[in-house]
Amino acid sequence: MLKNGKTLYRHALVMAVIVAPGQNRVVPLPPEFVSTPDGQEKQDCELAAAKRWLTRWVMTCIATSHFRFCEAVRQQQMDFLFVCKPDSYVLLYEWVYDFVRTGEVQIVEKSRWNGKQRLTECYRYINQVPLRDSDDALLVNRYEITLANAKQELVYRNAGHIAGH
Repeated sequence: MLKNGKTLYRHALVMAVIVAPGQNRVVPLPPEFVSTPDGQEKQDCELAAAKRWLTRWVMTCIATSHFRFCEAVRQQQMDFLFVCKPDSYVLLYEWVYDFVRTGEVQIVEKSRWNGKQRLTECYRYINQVPLRDSDDALLVNRYEITLANAKQELVYRNAGHIAGH
């Protein structure tokens, strides 16, 4: 909180961790601080810090989805699984919507009881779609997970893309 009563928000560091499904432990990895380079007034950004982290620590990481960052991860011979918002990857979502319309997206649905209500899980995925509009675009596998209640109301949604060897 600043003296004038306003709250200042800023990224201070990039912190990668190793997590695994079913495990209650998180292994933190060395951070990379967002800094003001010598001789410059402007602070660098979290993506620049993440790229520095990748150069220094070549291991699996989870970070903000951004196509240049995705390419930097692949240049380090690493795989990734990142979430992605529709407004960040307009072309990717256009491709996916076309494939949904033509029935080329793989869909797996299953119903389960969570102890309180019946839920329907829907997994949709398609492989090798371009991340951006260029001839040398990185091809990724796109996934979407939705969870609906018995009234078919959406209670959870997540989507992202994966690239690997």
